[in-house]
Amino acid sequence: MTRTIAGAVLATVVGESTLAGSDGRDASKVPPKEEKELEKALLRALTPILKERAQLGVPHQTAVAHALQIVCFNNKFPRGLMLRLAMELYDLDVVEEEAWMRWREDLTDEFPGKVRCRATGWSP
Repeated sequence: MTRTIAGAVLATVVGESTLAGSDGRDASKVPPKEEKELEKALLRALTPILKERAQLGVPHQTAVAHALQIVCFNNKFPRGLMLRLAMELYDLDVVEEEAWMRWREDLTDEFPGKVRCRATGWSP
């Protein structure tokens, strides 16, 4: 349930900001500053929804990290998306260090795109 809720929140955040109308946009290019600022503002506005689930413990926080991974995968890994949102989720105390470590160490194929997400170099 946490992964589903977090996935919906994160997909909404990027769908209304950095990926809005991105059908013809080159995913290898960094979005404009204004779009990144909107992305950040939307994430902060929706943080209470994520925190409600994250406060249930590290497994729920890890589910939020998996949701971010899936959003990145589903959108063909737009440049910088994983790193930007991972840092925000960490800074907003939604996903703590222990949960990020569990996410990094989970090498199952249950969720697609792990290798590509890990290649961002994100580490709390």
